[in-house]
Amino acid sequence: MNCGTCFLQYTQLAIKQSKIQEDDIDRALLNLLSVQFRLEFFNREPGKGSFANLGPQDVCSAEHRKLALEAARQGIVLLKNDNKFLPLNQKLIASIAIIGPLANDSSQLGGDYAGVPCNSRSLFEGFWPNVSKTLYASGCSNIQCNSSDGFAEAVHVSRESDVVIVIAGLDLSQENEGRVRVSLLLPGQQMDLISAVSSANKAAIILILMGGGPIDVSFAKENPEIASILWIGYPGEAGGQAIAEVIFGKFNPGGRLPMTWYPESFTNVPMNDMSLRSNPSRGYPGRTYRFYTGDVVHEFGHGLSYSNYTFKFASLPDKVSLPTMTRVNKTADGIDYVDVDKITSCNLLRFQAVITVFNNRYGWESCRNAEGCGSNQGSVESGRGRTVANPGAEARAKELVADQQIDSGLIWEIVLVTMVQPAVTSGGAPCVHGGGGRDDHESPRKVCKMGMKRLRRLCFLI
Repeated sequence: MNCGTCFLQYTQLAIKQSKIQEDDIDRALLNLLSVQFRLEFFNREPGKGSFANLGPQDVCSAEHRKLALEAARQGIVLLKNDNKFLPLNQKLIASIAIIGPLANDSSQLGGDYAGVPCNSRSLFEGFWPNVSKTLYASGCSNIQCNSSDGFAEAVHVSRESDVVIVIAGLDLSQENEGRVRVSLLLPGQQMDLISAVSSANKAAIILILMGGGPIDVSFAKENPEIASILWIGYPGEAGGQAIAEVIFGKFNPGGRLPMTWYPESFTNVPMNDMSLRSNPSRGYPGRTYRFYTGDVVHEFGHGLSYSNYTFKFASLPDKVSLPTMTRVNKTADGIDYVDVDKITSCNLLRFQAVITVFNNRYGWESCRNAEGCGSNQGSVESGRGRTVANPGAEARAKELVADQQIDSGLIWEIVLVTMVQPAVTSGGAPCVHGGGGRDDHESPRKVCKMGMKRLRRLCFLI
């Protein structure tokens, strides 16, 4: 049902057929009007009220445009970065080629439900202040990319440049509230365009993906000719500036995927089967990052950084007490576990672990030579919005948005009150065998799942 004419046309009939009651309408109106009163929607006295003086002067203010830029920065997700190809050293780049049907179209940056932008610039235009020579070729006439007629020009332009960036993905002709995608692949011949450009260049290229949903880009993930892949969603009016800042190392990407990126084979799963848990007996892989057991292109929460983050378990209990009379089973490869069905509450398996996180920040600031990425090495900003906790914080790690730069060395000490998964040992350390002191580049959650991937009926971690 839409939010426009549907209720207007059919609500009266639904009441007559007793499908809804007037009480339902009264409750909805109460919620709606309560919010409107709180917003002083009905306050007609001039100059009074918190929002009475808002006007055109408050639209496109410097503060709001700064916020749009910051939102675009934080939303950029670095999916692939072979051999630390990014960030680029701006001083060493004389020319850059921007290729793709989305590269020079600022109208597509806002996505669905977007307002009128203040001063929208295309992604192509966003690179102008950074490189003296910026070339452009669409490659395809539109996002559907039903013809390869523009491929030759795109290849020619790419060969004339030091660095090549291909911008591909989706727009509102492919996805919106009233449209369902039937494929997770890139539309039309976009994949062929990317492959043609990447194979024609001696140096590896950068792929930027736009759109709101997952895309199966397995071909690019495995292609050594594509050094880096970034997902920018619908970045808004400041997207061009934000992506240029990330490419040239003026901003350290810290975004994470908000959904699982499934392979194209996931489209074979019946759309009307909404069971969350997997069922191997009928080949059903499950849904959502918590229960899906199939292959992924990129997992939920994936996102790289120019910084080198490591962590260590500072303290971890040697044993976890199990409820009395709990039966401990053993897997074929000797891992002890307990059946979750026999545990009355996951809280009975709660324990505390202290994790120390280190950020070796200066590894990326030096970039591709000793002079640094940007015009001023000391002004490089750090990625923000990571899920961390202040020292001593318990339970779920809280989001900390840092207003200052993050220096190298110890940055976070996270205290987690977490829950054991089935590989609870009857005589050893939980999850990470051997207790504290383990260094690992993977997430704490992934460490706790090592060796237990097939044991899916779990007390969920954190």
